[in-house]
Amino acid sequence: MEAIREFINQMNTKQSVSIQLFIVKEIVIPREKEIHIFRMIQEIVHNTIKHSGASILQIGFSEEGGHLLCLTKDDGKGFDREKALAGSHGLGLRSLESRCEILNGVLTLDSAPGEGTNYFIKIPINLG
Repeated sequence: MEAIREFINQMNTKQSVSIQLFIVKEIVIPREKEIHIFRMIQEIVHNTIKHSGASILQIGFSEEGGHLLCLTKDDGKGFDREKALAGSHGLGLRSLESRCEILNGVLTLDSAPGEGTNYFIKIPINLG
């Protein structure tokens, strides 16, 4: 989680989007999953900055029942998911989906024009 904290702090000094990070419960993430999770957050942050026109991006992490839960929410212009996936802009979304699959996780994307964008990620992290 430290790498994500540092990344968010760096982005906040450079961007017009205010990124708020909430960690409800400190989570120990296995090393091999950590890089994928970091890259997913990176992708969401970059997509938000580049495409959304948002002024605020909220990112929350928690842990429940051996799963990492991550919810992101922005106040941007939103988009049509099907159109984005059909075009070249969908590469970032496909990258998020494939990383989630590698981690045996679930990615839910909720967005519509004028509505902002929410991502919900649930990844098993049990160490046992």
